[in-house]
Amino acid sequence: MIIIRSCRKDMTSYGGFVWPESGPVEATDWDPTPQCIGGLHGLQPGDNDPGTWYEDGKYLALEVESTSIVEIDGKCKFPRAKVLYVADDMCDLSTWLAAHGDPGPWYRGRSVSGYYGRSVSGYCGRSESGNYGRSESGDCGHSVSGYCSRSESGKYGRSESGDYGHSVSGYRGHSVSGEKGIIEISWWDGTRRRIAIGYIGEDGLEPNVAYKLGAEGRFVAVEKGNNQ
Repeated sequence: MIIIRSCRKDMTSYGGFVWPESGPVEATDWDPTPQCIGGLHGLQPGDNDPGTWYEDGKYLALEVESTSIVEIDGKCKFPRAKVLYVADDMCDLSTWLAAHGDPGPWYRGRSVSGYYGRSVSGYCGRSESGNYGRSESGDCGHSVSGYCSRSESGKYGRSESGDYGHSVSGYRGHSVSGEKGIIEISWWDGTRRRIAIGYIGEDGLEPNVAYKLGAEGRFVAVEKGNNQ
């Protein structure tokens, strides 16, 4: 099965262990007891506690024999693996995983809550909450919430909220909001990060339309079927 994990940019992790760019890798200190010692560590779909997670490092997809996996709270360990893919960011890794039939949910993937609820999901996750709720998802994520609610997603993500809602997306994200809603997308002007805020019903912004940022931080409607 597929396991994911991260490491530093130089392919090292805890204790100076060096991961290969591809091919087999094996722990020299394997201990099958269900504790966070002795072995290679990673995340199965739905695991939520990666321990050390190198946010600015490399992201690995590993092939692991399922019978060798020992589950620990929130993560797992195993004696050996094969490195299938190394990505520069989690968005790239998630795209690779989905293309190879392993869409997850990975690392706090999908979260759903009802009225007044709060949903939180991780990288490339999908969060949904009802009216008056709050949805948050990570990079490449998709957040959907209802009436008078707030949706947030990271870079490359898509946020949707209902009437009177507030949709917030990160760099190169898309935002959608209903009647009297607010959309917010961050962007880089070459010197610093800026935030573009739009009010549905003003300056030509229409409800229930996905917007991205064009030149000089101006809102541009996203054509259907075009996620670029």
